Amino acid sequence: MDEFLKNLKLIKDDIFKLEGSYIINNQIKHKQLFLYYMYRIICKHTNIMKTNSNPAAYEEVFTSIGIPSDMTDKCYPLCEKISNKDDELDEMIEKGLFLFESVSENIKTNELMGKKEEMEDFNDFIKSKDTKREIKEDLTLLAVLLPRLSKYKLRPNYRV
Repeated sequence: MDEFLKNLKLIKDDIFKLEGSYIINNQIKHKQLFLYYMYRIICKHTNIMKTNSNPAAYEEVFTSIGIPSDMTDKCYPLCEKISNKDDELDEMIEKGLFLFESVSENIKTNELMGKKEEMEDFNDFIKSKDTKREIKEDLTLLAVLLPRLSKYKLRPNYRV
């Protein structure tokens, strides 16, 4: 888990260092993809995340994205719903990373808690993402599969 968390932080640092935009602010697009990547991991391993972290930190990730607190038990579709605002994205990413850090700390002090199948699935996933390159490949795939993560800034008006 430590290696996975370290790689997540390295990718976050790389994204936060990006500069420049011509038509689209690439840093915002990358932040949105990174946030979505963490969100999908949290959703897929909901029971592990809840059991091995602070429940408030778990809920804060969802509410910061804009998901109502009564819907944190489900994976909510985020296409065209993620913020375009840089400071909001930074806060959401930090909350997501904090959740992963609290899971990692809990695993160090205790052991991974949860159902055996869920723990094995989570451990297999974490072991399969032991390099920064593997996580970047996942983000590249997400960029192709999910071209529209952000909210529209301006909606076109087709009235004549």
